[in-house]
Amino acid sequence: MIVSAQVSVYPLGSDNLAPAIDLAISVLQEYEVDYQIGTMSTLISGEMEAVQAALNAMFSRVAAQYAVVMQCTLSNTCPLSLNSEESGR
Repeated sequence: MIVSAQVSVYPLGSDNLAPAIDLAISVLQEYEVDYQIGTMSTLISGEMEAVQAALNAMFSRVAAQYAVVMQCTLSNTCPLSLNSEESGR
């Protein structure tokens, strides 16, 4: 099943948010998912198992190094069509 997710990572207790967010985004490159980075969130699309694995790895890796909150919305009814020029993978 193809699903879409919108995910935001919020590092806590640091003035420099970029390292934690960059780490979260770098994890996506290891999975067979399409993604589009936005200013407030990242949109991810792909097979459900791949999207869930990527989200799990994203949180696990960031949480191992930073205090973090990750907010995610997952849908099987809101198709995500990413323009290949704007997306990763």
